[in-house]
Amino acid sequence: MLDRALPDTDTSRIRAKKSRSPPVVISADLVMKGELRLAEEADLIVLGFVDGASIRGVRNLSIGKHGRVRGDVQSVTAEIAGTLDGRLDVVDTALVKRTAQLNGEVSAQWVTVETGADLAGSVLTGNIRSADDVS
Repeated sequence: MLDRALPDTDTSRIRAKKSRSPPVVISADLVMKGELRLAEEADLIVLGFVDGASIRGVRNLSIGKHGRVRGDVQSVTAEIAGTLDGRLDVVDTALVKRTAQLNGEVSAQWVTVETGADLAGSVLTGNIRSADDVS
């Protein structure tokens, strides 16, 4: 389901926990300002712009290649292909794609960074690996 919604990203690594409900999508032509709190834990796909947000209640976060989030996000897993300015707290795995621009702090159990990703900030984990290390 996520593969059709985000054709420019590979979500196969973060689909370990499948959603029961359809994902919440911030479409490419949408700008959202303020706090975003999902009523029940669900997947969130950001293709547009979320500004000044505090995002909570997310199972699998996907920021598409042209998506942008400015704020703090908490999720179980995350795949970043676009821009994130803020703090990302991930319970399990964060995948930072080669097209990503991440400015801030990432905290996760596992962080995988593809060659070419732009990281400015800090990564808090004991398990960092490059995409070249992942088979």
